[in-house]
Amino acid sequence: HIVMEDELVLSDVHIGMMKESFDGNGECATTFVIHEEGLPEDISQIQKDKDGDLSPPRRRIRQPDDSVQVMKRITIIHKFATPLKDVGFQIWRGAMILADYIVYLQKISSFPYKNILEVGGGVGFCGLICSLTADRVYITDYAEEILDLCQRNIETNSTLLRKDAAHVRTLDWLNTSTWPLSSFDKAESKEKYRWTEEDEPFIKEIDMIIAADVIYEDHLTSSLFLMLREVMKKDTIILLSIEKRINFSVEEMDVVSPAYDFFRRYTYTKEQEDLGEEKLAHQFYARKICTDSFPRYFEYSRVKELEIW
Repeated sequence: HIVMEDELVLSDVHIGMMKESFDGNGECATTFVIHEEGLPEDISQIQKDKDGDLSPPRRRIRQPDDSVQVMKRITIIHKFATPLKDVGFQIWRGAMILADYIVYLQKISSFPYKNILEVGGGVGFCGLICSLTADRVYITDYAEEILDLCQRNIETNSTLLRKDAAHVRTLDWLNTSTWPLSSFDKAESKEKYRWTEEDEPFIKEIDMIIAADVIYEDHLTSSLFLMLREVMKKDTIILLSIEKRINFSVEEMDVVSPAYDFFRRYTYTKEQEDLGEEKLAHQFYARKICTDSFPRYFEYSRVKELEIW
């Protein structure tokens, strides 16, 4: 159905998860376990019970003698249900699969990426995972309130993260004055989490830019790619996760995913090159990563609509 602006929405990630605490502001804390060897069972398939009704999989409580070894626990303070405009205060499946892939890279390659920029970071889940091994991680978003929450999550997990690795900064794709490389230590800036001169050498050496589930409105997608082109270096790797949300179009009498289709206008793949299609100026060389090629280290439903580029 159509979601109204003031209607509360809840991420699938938070359904069935144990919350450690709630407060009067609608905030809660959830602990996410990183499973060292990956999770053997597939909880993404919903079965039917004997009456033919849908029976969602239950997350079982693991016992100390379980064969899956627990590696680390990340505690995230977030909001449980929010209006549509505040969905960044929750954790979404796009962040979970991106975190899976980051853990996978950390395990197989000692994660050579040292300076990382997360855009649209929300409560900072993926940025915190990067901060387990990276030297410097900038977790960015546009609103001070959500950045305050992200800073609390850094402090909550400080004993797990590399010392002085994670930093919170303001980055609004629609406001070029907040983009790094153009806003270092501006005297007129009143931003609480403004860029400083100390950040400049790190930003100029960014190895990787990550973004989780940030593709949903076309004008924001356009601004995102414009900003990325300004910030990235020639050899910067971009990892972007997306959940392909599908709707039925009465006009086309078919299922469509307009936000995803608009995103694909900015990608240029080897398949397109092999077909002789011309690469347009605004397009980025892109490759879709096979999501079956790496384990699931966190407990969530890895549905087929989740992709990483």
